[in-house]
Order: sequence, then structure tokens, then C-alpha cells
Amino acid sequence: MKKVIGIMMPYIIIGFVLLMNSISLEYRDLLTSLVVGILIAIWILSVSKCVGTLNMKILSGVSCFVLTVFLVVILLIDHIILQYLSTTIALLVPLHYACYYILIKNKPQLHMSYQYSYKNKKRRY
Repeated sequence: MKKVIGIMMPYIIIGFVLLMNSISLEYRDLLTSLVVGILIAIWILSVSKCVGTLNMKILSGVSCFVLTVFLVVILLIDHIILQYLSTTIALLVPLHYACYYILIKNKPQLHMSYQYSYKNKKRRY
């Protein structure tokens, strides 16, 4: 579950920002920033507890690349809907690279295979 949250949370945040920009409320910006902050905190906590397996590192790297390309496209194309997303994506890109760094530092636990334990037992006795 932590892996799914770690990969999908940036896209959930982008979807929430798009949803909030289509709704007109009095304190829309305040509510949006509060919920985005809570979602980012959940994302960082789930990634910090997640084991950095090879698949997780690959998916997170691809997601970093997609968000970076999307940020470059937003900077090149001047469109109304993309202007709402520019600040959120500019916030998510460095956070995603920080989460990728956390994943690289989280090593999976080493399990002793049967072959290794058998060889180790032979050496001891």
C-alpha cells in the first residue's frame, strides 16, 4: 500500500488542484493549500517507510521524468488551465526528487537464501 501511495500521490495532488480550480469557493486557495500540504505529508511519510526495491525506484524515476517534462511543457505553452497547475507542479518536482533520494537510501532487508545458509553451516562445522 505504501508503494502505491508513493507512486500515485503526486497525480492525486494534481487532480485535486484541477478539481479545486473548477469549483468557486470563498477560501478556495486556502483550502487547496491546506489539503495539498496534508497530502504531501502523507506522501513523504509513506515514501520514508517504503522499501526502495528496483521496481519502486524505476517507477519513481519515470514519474520524476514525467513531472519534469510536464513542467517544461507548462513553461513553453501559455494556457489558462496549465497556469493553475504550474505552481503545483513546480512544487512537486523537487519534492519528487527528494522522495526518489529517500527511496535510494531505503535498502531492502537482506534475506539469507537456503544455498548461502547451507554453505555457511558447512563452514562452521
